Amino acid sequence: MQDLPDFEELLAAVRRFIEEEAVPAMPDQRLRFRARIAANLLGILGREAALGRSLLEGERRRLESLLGVEICSTPLGSPEDLPRRVEELNRELARRIRTGEIDASPGGALWEHLRLTAVEKLRIANPGFLDRLGGSKGP
Repeated sequence: MQDLPDFEELLAAVRRFIEEEAVPAMPDQRLRFRARIAANLLGILGREAALGRSLLEGERRRLESLLGVEICSTPLGSPEDLPRRVEELNRELARRIRTGEIDASPGGALWEHLRLTAVEKLRIANPGFLDRLGGSKGP
């Protein structure tokens, strides 16, 4: 195990430095804009590190349930296995939607899965958007 500060704390420290010290000291407006983008990207990386795996695990479980696929109860081997599995399941879901094998009517299980997945993605990419919506029902 790595000593403190951990990865997320290091990202947060660099982000604070950019936002609180570097940006205000930059006279060039274009450079300030780009530095703010860099700070936002560091925020996304931090949230991805903190939440990404568990949210992807939830998406995998929902997809397997929705598709009626046997849920993989054994741990996936490498860190790359989970994203690959979710991608594979999403391809199968898209295929079944196209062929009409999955009920795509509003309010059904598919819609709830898609809503939860969108909320989870926003929790990483832009949680402020969810806040502006008054918080969204989600996991």
